[in-house]
Amino acid sequence: MASITIKLPSRRTVLVILGMAVLSAAIIGGAIYIRSDDSSAPTTTDVAGPANIGCVDEAGVDTRAVSEWYSTESTNTLVRHGELVSSLELGLYNGVATKAVSDAIGHFASSAVRDNAVNPSACVSLRYAGYDLDDGGLLQVIAWRLDRPANPNTLPNEGAFTPNGDDALVSTGPHAITALVVAPDGTTVMVAAYGNNGLAALTNDGVTNTIPTEVGAVSLTADQLLAIGRQVLPHVLERISLGS
Repeated sequence: MASITIKLPSRRTVLVILGMAVLSAAIIGGAIYIRSDDSSAPTTTDVAGPANIGCVDEAGVDTRAVSEWYSTESTNTLVRHGELVSSLELGLYNGVATKAVSDAIGHFASSAVRDNAVNPSACVSLRYAGYDLDDGGLLQVIAWRLDRPANPNTLPNEGAFTPNGDDALVSTGPHAITALVVAPDGTTVMVAAYGNNGLAALTNDGVTNTIPTEVGAVSLTADQLLAIGRQVLPHVLERISLGS
C-alpha cells in the first residue's frame, strides 16, 4: 500500500497566518468602534415621568424661562403626593405660607402641613401647606423644584394655563384656580384654590373616588393666589436651613 505524507506548514507560515487574523480582527473592531460614534447611530431618549422631584431645598442647575419649564408639549407629569418625611425646614415654610395666606385672604378655618419625598430616604421634593376655607373650599400652597420640563395640564384644572407676567402661569375655572409662580431654576410655588368638593370632582376617576353630588364655586381670585405665590417663592429660594 502506498503511504501518504502530510506536510505541515512551516513555523513562519503559521506566524504569518496568525498575524493576518489579528490584523483582520483589529480592522473589524475599529470599524465597529467608528460606527458606534457615527451621528447616524440611534440615540436614547428620556422616559416620561414625574418632573417635580428635584430637592426643594437645593438650587437647580439649569435655568429656563417659565414657558420652557412648563409646556403643554411635554410628556412629563406633575405629582402632588409622595412618601411622608420630616424636616426642620417645614416649620419655617409653614410660617411663611400662613402669613402670605393671611395677608391675601384673611381668615381660614384650619390648616395642615407636610413634607413629601419620592421615597422615605430621599430629599424633600414637595413641601405642602393646606388651608380649609370657611366656605368649605380648599387652598393649597405647595413648593417643588422641577428637574426637567413638565406639562402643567397634568395638574387638576378647568382652564388652559396662560402667562401672567414673566414669572407665572394661571389656570382659571368656576370651581378651581391654579397659579404657578416659577423661578429660573425650576423652583415653583403652586397656589391652588378649589370650591367645596372642587378638588374631589376634578380628581375623581369614577372608580376609586366618590363623585361629589354638589360642587361649590371657588371663592378666591387669581390675583390673590399670585400674591401668595410671589410672597412665598423668595423664601423658598433662600433655602434657609435650621442646621446651617
